[in-house]
Amino acid sequence: MGGAAGMTGAEGMSPIDRLIARDEIRQQIALFALLADGDGVRPKDTRALADRIMAPDVVVEIFRPGDLLPITMLGRAAVAGPPLVAPPAEPTVARHYMVETYFEELTSGTARTITTAVHFRLTRASDGIDGGLPTKITMVTYHMTWRKAAEGWLVTYNGLHADN
Repeated sequence: MGGAAGMTGAEGMSPIDRLIARDEIRQQIALFALLADGDGVRPKDTRALADRIMAPDVVVEIFRPGDLLPITMLGRAAVAGPPLVAPPAEPTVARHYMVETYFEELTSGTARTITTAVHFRLTRASDGIDGGLPTKITMVTYHMTWRKAAEGWLVTYNGLHADN
């Protein structure tokens, strides 16, 4: 059967089933960014992110350049809990821009994706209109493993690799 070069596991799925699964997972990735940062109407909501995107037994590993070991979070409570890194001293806003998702593997019940993203952190504008100055721009790659559950596709593993 056709499919992306290098993708495994799609055998046995109809082309329509593959398209539906990919669309559902891409929707979850978009929701991940909206919940992680807020959507302009609602503020960031890590509790909703954990409950709607993550499996109860999720493992999150954050790999930063120069660190010997990743920062690890186990389970939804850790994802929804307080940030592991202190927030900046000045008021900032942040946004993830999910650029592209590649499906390494896709079956009717599991998937592995790699998503590239850019994370912008800006100082909050004093007038709330003109925007602030960039304080940090980070290139990020998410290596995610997914499981199909009754409530939809959930992340079982999220390996975040910061490039800078």
